[in-house]
Amino acid sequence: MSLGYTQGSGTFHIPEGLYQEILDFLSQKGIDTNRGYGHGPSRKIKLISLGLKYLGLSNYEYHGIKREFYLFPLVKNLREIIHNGEKPIWVDRPFNKLAEYWKERWAIPRARRMPEWKDFDSNKFFKKLEKIIKEV
Repeated sequence: MSLGYTQGSGTFHIPEGLYQEILDFLSQKGIDTNRGYGHGPSRKIKLISLGLKYLGLSNYEYHGIKREFYLFPLVKNLREIIHNGEKPIWVDRPFNKLAEYWKERWAIPRARRMPEWKDFDSNKFFKKLEKIIKEV
């Protein structure tokens, strides 16, 4: 069920290289670009927004591209829950059916379109991850 459209706000992917350039730019202006624990949520988005504002691109997060959003009820009595505070009567969707749907709808078509997944070596991945963890 469609609930309508957004107002057209959100963020676009900013490549890591451009993000680093924005951080360098802000640092040159004397702005604290520290990130991580203790700097609040959405620090990256705030720094990107600030950098773009300095470059004359204020309110970049209001791009005007409206997106439709939907409600997918997982209960049989959604109206009664909302209006009367009734307890939910859950729709029973067995996990194996959900997994089969996901596999047929998303996994197999994507695997056909992107065969490079076959080159993934989990041993290399976990060795690299282990090395990164030891460095931290």
